[in-house]
Amino acid sequence: ISYTFIVPTCIKDIVQEGNIQHHCVGSYSDMIIAKEARIVFMRDSNDTKTPLVTIDIDENYNLVEAKKAFNEDVDMIHSKAINKWIKEIKSL
Repeated sequence: ISYTFIVPTCIKDIVQEGNIQHHCVGSYSDMIIAKEARIVFMRDSNDTKTPLVTIDIDENYNLVEAKKAFNEDVDMIHSKAINKWIKEIKSL
């Protein structure tokens, strides 16, 4: 499986992600505006419209948290993909 990492373009996208995933990322709006949180959506590359994992990274691109629907922890496959992606963006 291949994954795509998407940076949301507006708060509406983040609120929608939280509603679909049934978690609280939509409440991060103030932190995102203040640049205290950076949200990224992880999608299956074959279905980039359907939420898979919501990721919060800090200003140094360190993982703060990654959650699936209903705040479920990510599994090992998703965790490895996220860590690989973070390593790649840190090397840019």
